[in-house]
Amino acid sequence: MIRVELDTPFEDFWKVVAFLGTLASAYILFMGLHGSGGTPPDPALLPWLPYSLVIGAIGWLMYWLTDNVYLIDRDRRQILYRFRICGWQRFSKYLDFETCFTTALEGRIETTRRHRWYEYRLVLIDRQGKIHPMGNWEREDRFEALQKEAESLARWLGCTCTGGVPGHRLSVRVGKGGRVRVRLIPEPLPPPAFQEWLFQGRRGLMWLALGLALLLASWLKR
Repeated sequence: MIRVELDTPFEDFWKVVAFLGTLASAYILFMGLHGSGGTPPDPALLPWLPYSLVIGAIGWLMYWLTDNVYLIDRDRRQILYRFRICGWQRFSKYLDFETCFTTALEGRIETTRRHRWYEYRLVLIDRQGKIHPMGNWEREDRFEALQKEAESLARWLGCTCTGGVPGHRLSVRVGKGGRVRVRLIPEPLPPPAFQEWLFQGRRGLMWLALGLALLLASWLKR
């Protein structure tokens, strides 16, 4: 069988529990012993430290003991879903090969205050037009590797490969007669906010110099 790794919501839940428990432990320890800024240490917080440590440890342990994957069974011509936790596992049928229409790369734009970038993930589209994630979101520098994975998955399943195009998003429509249409639509990165654009690199220095020159000119005219 061929494994397809994918973080499931159940695994993500334990990851969040582990992160919050670890973060709470660090906060309690720091504030209880050192304080922050003008705030003195608060020893009353320290009795809560064992609880946050236990929560964090349980989260990391359960995340480590949970291993949910998709398995491609080429003999049965099925995609199976395996749920495993603490050594116990259960298999269930996810899709038949005959219901697979095409593989593709789904794109999205992620933004922070100062940065914008593309992310992509491998998906499988069935003959009803439903999108099934077959991998986690990856940064754009992994695009070529994901493209090869989409081609390999299509060969294993015996379906077509739509793949992806950098800077495009995936659009799936079901038309008359149940015909599935898959398109890749250009989606350029949005421009930065005005404040970021104004003070970004050399352009920001240019505007700053121009502003100072105008102020100086108005002062000299007085």
